[in-house]
Amino acid sequence: MRSNHVDSLPPLWHNDVMKGKNESVCAHCDTVFIPQRVGGRHKGKFCSRQCRADHLKRFSVCPTCTVEFSVTKDRKIYCSRNCFCKANRGPENVGWKRTDRTCQHCRKAYVTSPSRNLKYCSKSCFGSDLQRVKRGKDSPIWKGGACVTLICKACKKDFQCLPSRTDGRIYCSRECFIVAESSREADRWRLGSRWAMSSSKGGKREDLGIFVRSSWEANYARYLNWLKSRKEILEWKYEPVTFEFPVKKGTRFYTPDFEVHNPDGRVEYHEVKGWNHPKGKTALARMAKYHPSIPIIMIDKPVYMQLRKEMGRIIPNWEGL
Repeated sequence: MRSNHVDSLPPLWHNDVMKGKNESVCAHCDTVFIPQRVGGRHKGKFCSRQCRADHLKRFSVCPTCTVEFSVTKDRKIYCSRNCFCKANRGPENVGWKRTDRTCQHCRKAYVTSPSRNLKYCSKSCFGSDLQRVKRGKDSPIWKGGACVTLICKACKKDFQCLPSRTDGRIYCSRECFIVAESSREADRWRLGSRWAMSSSKGGKREDLGIFVRSSWEANYARYLNWLKSRKEILEWKYEPVTFEFPVKKGTRFYTPDFEVHNPDGRVEYHEVKGWNHPKGKTALARMAKYHPSIPIIMIDKPVYMQLRKEMGRIIPNWEGL
């Protein structure tokens, strides 16, 4: 900071400045100085901006934490926003209006604001009540009408549902959906365009006897048969299992392409993927998080091209040569 004190100025410059100007005394530190701009920001009262800030600084005691703090505004009462929230929370708030309600789950009385449309006293009660949602006529959103009874396609048992949800409802629970849709006989394997597989060369291969979704998977299945003939693996299966993730949004299921059984008893899952789309990345990331003990081996484009270069001329019926 540039000093304005008289003692620090050279004699010749000091004599030139003193002409026509009067000395002043700082209202904060009592230092004699020559104001450069009388009527400016300092108004000739303070020798520097720091003295002006220190002179206007006041101290107060916070009523919440009883800590002394500097006050820069006349209306400031609390030292921080946390102390303000603690002092104005609940019944201590000047605008507080008590509203007694009863929790729909635990039936306990609790107090809340009348502007909040709360039905539960806590998040745990909300989650517990959500797990035991009633169905059929016992549901709180039931709007009347005849009770609809359907037959589950997986377990062949009768179940009831709301009349507005009968369109397309064929399973009674999520467990039945996983069991039925993970099977190779499921209808979704024949709906290529719906499952983003319209551009792949999916179909049944006569030499393999199974339905595959692309030529890469067909060639890799032939490679696994070649390994099985050399007794390097015991057996392999094509998409025999579907893993579920305990999430409510996004990718909730993942079905690996091949399940490979090794002679030492280890079970591996091989994924043939030429392009790792965002949904596939999410599925692999959640497999590593929720099923870390299950090994996933990626057969990406570099690995597949190297396999094609080495085994394409050896294995019969290789596609894409």
